[in-house]
Amino acid sequence: MEVLVVSSLAQTDALANLLIEKGLITEAEFMRSYRRTGYGTRRCLIRISARRNGLTV
Repeated sequence: MEVLVVSSLAQTDALANLLIEKGLITEAEFMRSYRRTGYGTRRCLIRISARRNGLTV
């Protein structure tokens, strides 16, 4: 699960950078979207880290 999440984040980052470089979206547009959806990603990473350390979140 952890490898899949990290791989997915790396692919998303690469795609976002490409879209910004090509001028299809602006960095500001990306950041607005990230702020809207990033909370769920952070929660998922916190849960994975907690499980790895034997904690319950």
